[in-house]
Amino acid sequence: MGFFRRGHIGLSIGPTHLSLASAVQRGESLDIGHCAVEALEEGVCRPSPVEKNILQIDRWRKSVRSILDRFPRIRHLTLALPDSAVRMLLLDLQQVPKGQKDFEKLIQWHMEKTFLYPLGESRFSYHVLARGPNRTKVLATAVKKEVIEQYESLDAAYPIETRQIAPSSFYLFNLFRPLMTRTAGEAGHLIFVCLLDQSLTILVFDRGHLSFIRVKECPKKENDAEDSDDFLLEELDHSLSFYDGGENRLQNLTHLFLLLERTSPEMEARFQEVFHLTPVFLKPSQVIRSAPSSVPESPEWTLRMISAAAAAVGG
Repeated sequence: MGFFRRGHIGLSIGPTHLSLASAVQRGESLDIGHCAVEALEEGVCRPSPVEKNILQIDRWRKSVRSILDRFPRIRHLTLALPDSAVRMLLLDLQQVPKGQKDFEKLIQWHMEKTFLYPLGESRFSYHVLARGPNRTKVLATAVKKEVIEQYESLDAAYPIETRQIAPSSFYLFNLFRPLMTRTAGEAGHLIFVCLLDQSLTILVFDRGHLSFIRVKECPKKENDAEDSDDFLLEELDHSLSFYDGGENRLQNLTHLFLLLERTSPEMEARFQEVFHLTPVFLKPSQVIRSAPSSVPESPEWTLRMISAAAAAVGG
């Protein structure tokens, strides 16, 4: 427990922008010290779990330098990757190897079997979600070496240590978790949906434990909010059908938490009608206690910045 914590810095990367923020956790809220958002030109970054993501190196370095120049003397930071650049898998294991290398080999075997694609040299991480007498539930992630090396070597002119790396949605979930717990309960049956920067992530929790995860890259579309609602309704319906698998588990779900770039006035009623759940719209203003006066008063800008702030306190 610490009352006086030094601010940390988070960098979030997506296909359309970079965001950088320094923040300190104050209970369930954030104090943001400094923040910046830098637009990426189209085609510079294309998230993928199987091939290099940075396609235009010179333009990438120009954008990285532009945003890092606003934060002098950065020595280390926490990195939030696009979800669609990371392989994620929930595993139910009867036996867990004791050695880390053997554990990583087991994770790789399961991932290659699930995704039908060789991972080659990758960086693996895992988190034990639950342990039982003959069962261990694990959340595993993998990023190919050629992908992670591009993101870690931000620019040769900036020797910055990357202390922690995870998908953006993980940091955002942790940031909003206290709010969701107060609403749905510690052992709640809930859905967390994050649709930001052309990436959709759906997490389903059963009795407070992660039971389902799905990530989908969303191609850029210049559509209105109603089209966005239709897309989200369809994708969520597909995901829940797969999650249920005919076991009637959907009836236990009570809350649907949504962190979205755009919404329509009809969205809440439509989601209640289709899924019979209580929609709760998450907003950065619910967790930001203070921010610099120079921050634009724009919900869109704040949404672009919040994943970097979440990474800053999540690291």
